[in-house]
Amino acid sequence: MDWLRSLLICVIVSTGVAACGTTSDDTPETASAAATASAITPFAGYWVGATEAGQEVERSASVLIEEGLDQQFTVTWRNLEAPEGAAALAERDSTLVFLPGDESGTWQSTNSGEVADGDIRAWAVVDPADTLVVNIETMTADGAVERQTYTRQVAGDEMQLDYVRRVNNVETRTLRGTYIRASDG
Repeated sequence: MDWLRSLLICVIVSTGVAACGTTSDDTPETASAAATASAITPFAGYWVGATEAGQEVERSASVLIEEGLDQQFTVTWRNLEAPEGAAALAERDSTLVFLPGDESGTWQSTNSGEVADGDIRAWAVVDPADTLVVNIETMTADGAVERQTYTRQVAGDEMQLDYVRRVNNVETRTLRGTYIRASDG
């Protein structure tokens, strides 16, 4: 399966996923190179990686974290996996835009709403300085509350991702992945 992970990483890098992203009215303007460093600066950039071998689900992924003006930031990610017995790759794309929260080191997604109304609720926290935690809550079709937590730790040009999915506060999936910085944000 290592050859598949390598292939998927190559596909992500060669397709320029981050460069091909679309923008919307919710996307913050990109900060200039002269902008002051923020809590997001260590995480900013285009990252490619994969889950560790032997896990329940093996995926390759890319993550683009872009700093915006006034402490805003955007996270765009693409997951690719080859489901057992499937002839094609399964692909998922997601983007969240975050605005500063009421407390230092916190952010709220621009498209957050009420989970009970069928909306998503997403927020982010940086604590300590080398850890970015993004939480996303939704309601499943059967009325359960699902929370996905993405914990990213950066050391130089390597980022460790720990993913946890909980449904009604019961852990249903965990994944660990390692990413390398492909370019600065």
